[in-house]
Amino acid sequence: MRKSFFNPYGVWALVAGGLQLAWGFPASAESSAESNTFSIQVPNANTWVPYVMGALVLILLVVIFVLWKKRQSPSQGAAPSGSPRVNSKETMGGSSASSSSSKNFLIDGKYRLIREIGRGGMGIVYEAENVKLGRKVALKKMREELKLNPRDRKKFLEEARNTAALEHPNIVNILDVIEEGDESYLVLEYVDGLSLKDWLDEKGKMSIKDVLKFLGGVLSALDYAHEKGILHRDLKPANILVDKGGRALIADFGVARRIKDMVSRTTGQQETSGTLAYMAPEQHVGKAEARSDIFSFGAMVYECLAGEEPFQGPDFKAQKMEKVYDTLSDKGVKVPAKMEAFIAKCLEPYPDNRYKTAGKALDAWKEIEE
Repeated sequence: MRKSFFNPYGVWALVAGGLQLAWGFPASAESSAESNTFSIQVPNANTWVPYVMGALVLILLVVIFVLWKKRQSPSQGAAPSGSPRVNSKETMGGSSASSSSSKNFLIDGKYRLIREIGRGGMGIVYEAENVKLGRKVALKKMREELKLNPRDRKKFLEEARNTAALEHPNIVNILDVIEEGDESYLVLEYVDGLSLKDWLDEKGKMSIKDVLKFLGGVLSALDYAHEKGILHRDLKPANILVDKGGRALIADFGVARRIKDMVSRTTGQQETSGTLAYMAPEQHVGKAEARSDIFSFGAMVYECLAGEEPFQGPDFKAQKMEKVYDTLSDKGVKVPAKMEAFIAKCLEPYPDNRYKTAGKALDAWKEIEE
């Protein structure tokens, strides 16, 4: 703590000195620390000028004293450490929002946070607004671990920018990629609906009619992205959003797996978050290709129809390699034979035995729809 050098009796001595200088005649100041009293003896002045000058000196000394006291006081209103750079003072309300968020905080000078809408393997997702365009968006603040490795952060942001170039009605668009200080954000198309995982948690499973309706567009989006050289690598119901019009959209194309791999390297722990049931066997050893997404799609279709994942664990890789799962007919789920064959081909343990491309899988899907 800073030592105080303030002595009230010394100040009165300074006042007396100022009066002496102002009036031009001797002035005395006597103070007593024991009695807390002081006295100033000033001879009578013949004009009003000395009084004015003395008053000005006194005012100056008071101002100096006040400024000194303010300097001794702790600063007020400092922003909490770790808060995003903002353009507003109003704090965001609601228990679902982080304490450093604000309703009128402007991230990158234009995105205002409204409320927190979810947390996942990639970070925190907020409903937000682009105040310049008056457009609702989803803003995803990336995990803290992304700050620890500049090289991983650079790769992630590059992949996010590449993914932002995708434009397909069944892919959630990345609208912006933001670096602000040491924080990273993705600005996404806002989808008014729920995830396929939430839908299944509520309904249990889908009819063959609904599966064909919802997931055909997902397969089309995979085909489109693969042709652009972009893989998803973490396809599962939690990453499929269904809007109120019944359109299914793939979220987190490519970037979700990048984040999980980075967290695994940073923490030394495998970041799966429910992914093991859907990932292709080759992904268990760190390999991925377009046909890995086809495997995940088949596992997802199976779950939608059966109400549970085809592989239950705990040794997921062994079950996949040995094709240890009940067929839909074994579970009493009535579907066309072509759908059974489609799922079986998608779930082949070796990539060469699956559909060669998502386009080939889409052709087979259209035959089921006929």
